[in-house]
Amino acid sequence: MEPSTRLVRKSDLVFRVVNEDGIIYDPHTKQLHMLNETALLAWNLCDGEHSIADIVATIATEYEADPGEIMGDVIGFADELYQHGLLSDAA
Repeated sequence: MEPSTRLVRKSDLVFRVVNEDGIIYDPHTKQLHMLNETALLAWNLCDGEHSIADIVATIATEYEADPGEIMGDVIGFADELYQHGLLSDAA
């Protein structure tokens, strides 16, 4: 996945926030996916408008972190959710 990739959340998922964590339920696979606070921030930015680079910049600003240090984590997160069918390419 490239930093310029724009991802969008699948519309048929059930999503809730509980105690600052996100819970995604996929009714097709009947699986739950848990998101911590940082992953929840990234998830909310997977709207088809923000690129992975945009998500990295937002997280880096929010947590005062080096974007270069978190790029791999964000790409890994996005790739995992993409592989689970929770995100799709907005292109």
